[in-house]
Amino acid sequence: MRAEHEKLLLLAIIWPVLLSAEITGPATSTGNFILEWSESDAKLREVDGAGNYIGSWLGSSASIFKPDGTYTFWEWRCFNLPFSNSYCFSNDTHQVTVAAVVGGPSYPEESRIQAAYQYELRSGDFNNDGKVDVLVDRISTGPIDGTLQSYILYQYSNGLLEAKKPITSELINARTFPLSTLLNLMPSDINADGYADHIVENLNAVMGSSVVNEYIVYAAGSAVDKSKPLGGAEIDDEFRDFTTDLSQWLNDQNHFANNIANTAVPQFSISISCGSGIHWFSGIGGLISDRFCFPMFRLESYKQAQTGVNLNALSASTRIDSMYADIENIGDDDLWQLSQFAKTVLNVHSFGFDDAGTRQATNHGEDNDLDEKTAALIQFSYMLIAAGQDVVVQKPNVTHDYQLETEVCSISEAFCTLVNIACWGRHYHAPLERKEDHEIPVENGETSDLEDLFGFENEIKTGVGTSAGLPSNAIANVTEPSHILHDTDGPSFGTCPQPVSGQGSGAVNECSQVYREPFESGGKIKMRTRGFGDNRFALPNQVGGPWIFRKLDEDMIEAIDSAADGLCPSL
Repeated sequence: MRAEHEKLLLLAIIWPVLLSAEITGPATSTGNFILEWSESDAKLREVDGAGNYIGSWLGSSASIFKPDGTYTFWEWRCFNLPFSNSYCFSNDTHQVTVAAVVGGPSYPEESRIQAAYQYELRSGDFNNDGKVDVLVDRISTGPIDGTLQSYILYQYSNGLLEAKKPITSELINARTFPLSTLLNLMPSDINADGYADHIVENLNAVMGSSVVNEYIVYAAGSAVDKSKPLGGAEIDDEFRDFTTDLSQWLNDQNHFANNIANTAVPQFSISISCGSGIHWFSGIGGLISDRFCFPMFRLESYKQAQTGVNLNALSASTRIDSMYADIENIGDDDLWQLSQFAKTVLNVHSFGFDDAGTRQATNHGEDNDLDEKTAALIQFSYMLIAAGQDVVVQKPNVTHDYQLETEVCSISEAFCTLVNIACWGRHYHAPLERKEDHEIPVENGETSDLEDLFGFENEIKTGVGTSAGLPSNAIANVTEPSHILHDTDGPSFGTCPQPVSGQGSGAVNECSQVYREPFESGGKIKMRTRGFGDNRFALPNQVGGPWIFRKLDEDMIEAIDSAADGLCPSL
């Protein structure tokens, strides 16, 4: 009888919602479409033909891009009832059939997949102008999705380079030249649009000393023509100055103040001075005037100018600083202003902007546009860190220390126990890019590779529970030396950069660079995260860290919701 009473109570509570629940949006599309649903606390869930969970969106509206096919969406609601388990159900079902326009863009695969595409590199004089060129030939199959297809890096007589989409005859000719074992290709999202760009390295070895040794080729991204590069940029002194100054500023916000030097630059005016009198050419048929005029420079004043830093980087830092100060509300105008400063060295706009200042859809894999903007800013910061890491010096007393608490579930739900949520936490201990990496829980002392997150080899070592000197439900992540954000003066596994009150046990490991632990408060179980460290990129850690781990917690909660009983699969 109790079960029947619960069902009646549930029906009484949700009946008004069921009457108004509706997903609105097109039934057919060519790829891009918007769906809206009635309740902001509900989720839009995509499911397959068997009703299995595929993905979800929060809020009350989602902009979605899909390839050919038919897609099913549910409005998903959960209620916590007194003296009962939670009830989750689908309010409404909506289907969209996508028939893409012939020749139109294909669904963009996420950047980590694009970064894994394989290419062959060949060198030779492909156009018979006496200069060595380079073919970067894509051999991976897959869609023309905004990533780089095959292209030729042409060298011109003045030493400049240009990446071009080859015509068929050029490509056939270029493929007859030998493979180059001297060149290196590094994928990395330089302009933060969510598409993998290329850094072609060691060009001097095959092209000669007249060209730069490293050159960036940008993916088409969201451009209309996805089959050719968006553009290119030399990694020259100006690029290095820009990224180095910003990288050091991300590490120490006093960088510009400590390195700007004031100097006095003379300011001149120009005028014309005319003499008079008899000159040696006087009287030659009146062809030449007796008055001889010439320009005169006059020193008017001295102007103070700033030297010692890249001024575009200084301007960019002020924009980045204002966006980090309100990271939950980044606007298009903020990103556009930053993109204009960056274009001086990148040669193309960042964040999906075209030259007219219109921001196209980016590809960072987030559920809504605001999170896409945040992800783009953080990705841009990581690019700066990566580009300038070789010259970054450690600064004393530069630290980050952030804390985050995310509500996971109510203890009235059967699955909502500390042990169960701690188990889920071992699956979601770090923001790994590959979803399958969350299918296996981390073990104590295990090393995890975060290479795809930043485009470099970034490793962390994780401590789990009492075996690591932590509370039984806790997890601790410490960066390894190969990690781009590694604190060189900080901990190796089992040591501490600084103590954390009430976390850990004894002197073995009272602290870590990222500490995660579920705890109970106010009838809820929450996941607490604390991240801290000394000397190494305090600003992006301090501001970006909470956002990154909040997204990780959201992914974990979605996985819990999608499980039939909410129980951790490895418990």
